[in-house]
Amino acid sequence: MRFLFYIQLIAVLIAGGTQVAGAAGKESEFKTLAVLLAKGWFPDHVARNASVAECVDFLNKHGICFSIFDLMNPAAKVTYEDLARVAGQAAILFEGEAVIERGCIKKPKEMKTWVDYCLLNDIEINEIWKKFQLNVDVE
Repeated sequence: MRFLFYIQLIAVLIAGGTQVAGAAGKESEFKTLAVLLAKGWFPDHVARNASVAECVDFLNKHGICFSIFDLMNPAAKVTYEDLARVAGQAAILFEGEAVIERGCIKKPKEMKTWVDYCLLNDIEINEIWKKFQLNVDVE
């Protein structure tokens, strides 16, 4: 089941990214990430024509946190750690093991970083990162 989840994630970043990246233009990379995640992983809950605000609202309500400052800043860049956090939070949510603290899914205590969590849980974070980078407006 976990393997299928990660394959689906990579497919979403490949297939859906071109539509979002083209529409996003000079938007924050965090907006692109939120739209890819919400529409790609939660199509039964987020409409295909949902706005960025609707995507972010859905994700934040479920503990996959996006900062308003990152979303509003067109120069904000998604880092490898940011992507690992979102992928890790989503994986924990899908596994039904989410512990929410201050509105965000909490990183397991035994993990130093979200990157560690992804690597130790067979989340192909390097592949996901490469695919995400292909879908953002790199200047």
